[in-house]
Amino acid sequence: MKSSPVFFVILQVCLVVPKCTSRICDTSVCGDSGKEFAKQPSHQQQHAEKDTITGDQTGSKPEGAAGTSTAARGYCSCSMDDVCTASTTDKDCSMKCEQRPAASNSLVLYNPTFLQPFRLSSRTFNFANRDFTIRQNWADFGVAAVVWDSALVLCEYLESQCKTGDLILQGKRVIELGAGTGLVGMVATALNGEVTVTDRDDALDPLKENVKLNFPPSPERTTSSSSSPSSLNASSGPAVRALTWGKNLEEFSATYDLILGADIVYMEDTFPDLLRTFLHLSREESLILFSCRIRYERDKRFLQMVRKNFRLVEVLQDEARGIVIYSAQKLSV
Repeated sequence: MKSSPVFFVILQVCLVVPKCTSRICDTSVCGDSGKEFAKQPSHQQQHAEKDTITGDQTGSKPEGAAGTSTAARGYCSCSMDDVCTASTTDKDCSMKCEQRPAASNSLVLYNPTFLQPFRLSSRTFNFANRDFTIRQNWADFGVAAVVWDSALVLCEYLESQCKTGDLILQGKRVIELGAGTGLVGMVATALNGEVTVTDRDDALDPLKENVKLNFPPSPERTTSSSSSPSSLNASSGPAVRALTWGKNLEEFSATYDLILGADIVYMEDTFPDLLRTFLHLSREESLILFSCRIRYERDKRFLQMVRKNFRLVEVLQDEARGIVIYSAQKLSV
């Protein structure tokens, strides 16, 4: 990533010891443009710049913010090879950049209290008339193993559309890309879709764990000729498969009726592969639904890329959480 001159100014200023008021660092000293977490080298390709946690370009409040805006807090900006550490007391706040440990897959939190929902080992959500318990593992898998607002908004949208009859998942082939914890795909499963949840191979462990937790194997579940695929899927849970965008797509030979993605638009290097995956998995009748924050110009460029091959429509905007849901359908050749 190229850094602007402003970045270096902020970095030098943040290396001083700022004063704090009410346990929040003075933004005039630290600035409010620093990231609240830093990526680790082993997850660089998929985890870089997953700063939806801040909502700093949308004015939205992150989960657990309790009404406190991000702009009211000061964060230290560190280089991509460093991590930022903060120690806060009632009187002062010391911030500094330290060299990142070489062997670590976790993301470093700058403010554990502010980001408490992401530190919880599990969270429970209710969709499609049932509870889903999601085990989170920030320490080992970082952004891939926590529940983001984009996933919640997309789950709410699926539930609402199925309730009104505008979306029918019964008997439909559904795939979720970049599934993370698998919440979206599991909700689609509970809504009677024939679902496959996918993620990179190195992110499958927490995904499999959550599917097993919410759809535990049962000896009473047996396949019979009278059972439809969707009813079996709803009881046994979604299938879990490895899928790295743009790679080995021939392993997915059939197209899908519905393609889902929550917070999959965040790293520009992945945009061509993501678009290639959209094209491979869809046909003209397929519907793609993806939820995201549009934070930067590069995100807007992705939307322009999609419009070259798909009819793109903004179907929902959640202003409170700064999340937008888009639908896309392949243009006729």
